Amino acid sequence: MWIVTIKIAQERHRYIIQEIRSSGSVSTLDLARTLRVSGETIRRDFAYLEQQGFLHRVYGGAILTDLKVTTEPGFHERRSINPRAKSEIGRTAAELLNDETSIFIDVGTTAETIAAALPPQWKGTVFTNSLLVAEALPSRNKVETILTPGILNQEERYVRGSSTALFLDRIHFDTAFISCGGIDIAGATDFDADTIELKRIAASRSNQTFIVADSTKHNRMGTFEVSRWYELSGLITNESPPERIRTTIVQSGGRVITPNMRT
Repeated sequence: MWIVTIKIAQERHRYIIQEIRSSGSVSTLDLARTLRVSGETIRRDFAYLEQQGFLHRVYGGAILTDLKVTTEPGFHERRSINPRAKSEIGRTAAELLNDETSIFIDVGTTAETIAAALPPQWKGTVFTNSLLVAEALPSRNKVETILTPGILNQEERYVRGSSTALFLDRIHFDTAFISCGGIDIAGATDFDADTIELKRIAASRSNQTFIVADSTKHNRMGTFEVSRWYELSGLITNESPPERIRTTIVQSGGRVITPNMRT
């Protein structure tokens, strides 16, 4: 840990979550010294974060709660989870697009629905590293589809690797739609080590980046961090997330977008 001064509670909470994700446990004394606040302040932070489900308080500190999930269902099982909600997310995301734009659509069963939902009149360029997304795009002369190079994952039908990363790092997108394995108060996370860096690169190369995640991903934490909310333009989901997550997104300058609500 390095010495920093963090007086705002929300910033301390983010820092504590980051540390406990990294090591699995944190010490009250160490955090108090690092953040230059009292032990009582840290204990109040622990109490709040325990109430929100992020940690369990123990003598002298706190440990990671069971919120962290280290695996997710297989690809075919994921495709059968919440299909109606994913289709609603796809339509909602597609409605945000203007013509003559370049977009990136990530791999994933939710992201795939965005391609299928593009309105007939839309014209632009779609970049993706997912064969399923490319196949789901309507066959229209107005849509240019560019599939990235890379090594093929046969089961999930996407490409990955250094050539994929190099290609994405040389493209500029108007909008990127990024899928994930879970969202929480800190941001979006995922389980797939092969695609995590590709998600980060695409997000960094886009004017605006939205996380697309159905409600089964709310309050869920994957193994790898995708992005923090302050790095993103917002969340597109089928149901409003828990209030603490929604508030964090809005306070970070993002939007929460659902089929029936736009914040």
